Parts: sequence; structure tokens; C-alpha cells
Amino acid sequence: MNVDDNNPNSAKARGSRLRYIREELLGLSRNKFAERHKEKKLTINNLQNMEDARFKGMKVEHVELLLPALEEEGIICSKAWLLEGTGDPPRFRNYLEHFTGENVASKKNNELIGQEKLEDTAIAAELRAFREGHVDAVDAIISDDALEPCFLTGDYVAGIRYTGVDINQAIGLPCIVQTQTGQVLTRILANGKAEGCYTLAGSKYATKDYTLSEVKVFSAAPIVWWRRPLKLSSFKR
Repeated sequence: MNVDDNNPNSAKARGSRLRYIREELLGLSRNKFAERHKEKKLTINNLQNMEDARFKGMKVEHVELLLPALEEEGIICSKAWLLEGTGDPPRFRNYLEHFTGENVASKKNNELIGQEKLEDTAIAAELRAFREGHVDAVDAIISDDALEPCFLTGDYVAGIRYTGVDINQAIGLPCIVQTQTGQVLTRILANGKAEGCYTLAGSKYATKDYTLSEVKVFSAAPIVWWRRPLKLSSFKR
């Protein structure tokens, strides 16, 4: 394992966090992201230097350019997360609208559209209540099949975050995990071999081996709240 792999302050880790936002959250190529924010001097070369940790990677002055761009994209992200991987992971200001808007707009069945909009509003209200009721709450959208059949891609999940030595209380449970480098995953938490390290695994029903070994974890939140949108209710088994 590279010495920088578990160092959240390394240029490599910072680059990985930026790439996660651009690719996983926004679904934008470097060209597209640069084109949308060219007035902020976020060129393709600048993005590549930051993401690939070239020329010492992302610096504070780069973050000052990135944050307004992310704000325009509807992303809530802190300076501390980009630079250090600490605090809440980035999220859409209203991520329910982001993940459902285009699909809903393209449907022809107005009755179904109405049902889904009502459901999205209800889910958003429940999530807000959950976060308001728990100081250490964290939520996510399942983005792969690592935890099938219990959780499907597109499910909304939430939990209460453990940090430090308390992370051990989450061992053996499906969790929302934030690694020390800022990556956010939904995986089953298991002990690692090295002190302070953990194994992140998928279920035996997953389509591939999702196991990551000897990972340093910033926080782990056992999933205690779960909702499946109406459009996913026809299970694929």
C-alpha cells in the first residue's frame, strides 16, 4: 500500500476527493466541468493537476476556486473536506431532486409522476427529521449492488456515525463508511489486520468482489433508516 493511501492530507487523497465529486456526483468529464466553469480559471490542465496529484496537487488557492463552482452545481462541500477529508461528505443541496428530476420529467404517466413527487417529498422530510434528531446523523444513496439483496441501488439510507474507537461497535454491520481519505461507501465493516485498519466488504450476493482491505476509516454509521423509492419497488431478483 502506498504511504499516501491512508493520508487524508496527501495530494493523492485530495485529488481522489475531487474526482469523486466530478465523476460520481456530477457525472461530468473534465472537459465538461472545465467548460462550465472556465471563467473561474478551472482549466482542464488545472483539474488534471489536482486530480492526479501533479505539481503537489490541490492547494488552498485551488479550493477557493472550486467551492463557488461546486455551489453553482448544487453541491454542498466544505473546505475542510476537500483539503483534509474531515466532516460531512459532499451532498446535493436537494439531492433527491437531482437523482429523480430527469427521470420524473421524462415519464408520460402523470399519475405516477404525482405519486413519485409526493414520495420524494416525504422521504426528504423524513431525512431532515432524522438529521435534526441526531447530531451525528449521516445519509447516503446506495450507488452499487454491494449490499444486495438487503439494499438496492437507489435506496436511501441513513445512520448515526461512530468515530475513533467507537467505530468498533459497527463491526459486522452494513454501514455508511467514510474513509480517512474522504471516500464514502456503503459496505459491511470488518476488522483489519493492522491496528486502526478495517476491511470493507460487500455481501455474498454482490455481482463482484467489493472488498477493500486495510483501510483507515474516519467514521462508520450502521444503517438504521432505509427507504426504497416507488420506482424501485419492482425488485430485480
